[in-house]
Amino acid sequence: MELKGSAKLCGVTVLASLCLAGLVMPELIDKTVCKRDLSQLHFRQLGDALSMHKLNTGQYPNNREGLAHLTSAHTHGHQGKFLSTLPQNRWGNDYYYFNLEERVILLWDLGADSLPGGAEGGQDLCYLVNQHADNSELSTHIEAVLTKLPKAVTPVCTKIYSGANHHYRLERLL
Repeated sequence: MELKGSAKLCGVTVLASLCLAGLVMPELIDKTVCKRDLSQLHFRQLGDALSMHKLNTGQYPNNREGLAHLTSAHTHGHQGKFLSTLPQNRWGNDYYYFNLEERVILLWDLGADSLPGGAEGGQDLCYLVNQHADNSELSTHIEAVLTKLPKAVTPVCTKIYSGANHHYRLERLL
């Protein structure tokens, strides 16, 4: 059976499209995954510095002090910095921090677009540094945090990651 001209052209076009998708899609997927993984690595780094701050001073930085407090030379009697510099996400944007009365410590990244919500590279990533032991209902406490944030930087936490016990895991879908 021999294909006519337009059928051959259609077959060649489909084949070329599949080959191109096979070459381009892994590149796009790998870059998005890589950028997300870098943010996750930074979350761990910031979480460890915040834990050391708590261990040395008895408290996390308050919201006014924020993450910048980790780079201060003198912190509540502790001499030295917890971090030499604050990391930025893959797109050169800052990470955000919120301390809800020492009960919930949340870090987040607004992604490539620096706007709440988004998809793919612009998707918000949220990281739970600390959840106080008596916080049995995580989603209620995360919602309490989110209602206290300025709308311009309030993340859409569809996934919340946690570094508790040095295991990076997905906590809950909201």
